[in-house]
Amino acid sequence: MVIRDGRVILIEIKSSISIADVAIFARKAEFYESSEGIRASRLIMISPFIEEKAREIAAKFGIELISY
Repeated sequence: MVIRDGRVILIEIKSSISIADVAIFARKAEFYESSEGIRASRLIMISPFIEEKAREIAAKFGIELISY
């Protein structure tokens, strides 16, 4: 989690990202938002290896995927 200029950004760094990883991160973000009562302005996952199907699912959840 990063808080910058009052904006909450949730970030997860992984060695690889699958469909399941995206779903788990979305649930973690949902749990954080409901327990803290704060909406994250950005959801970001960073990895050098991202499955193509995971990209599609991440787009549906509004999660940004960053890779090289």
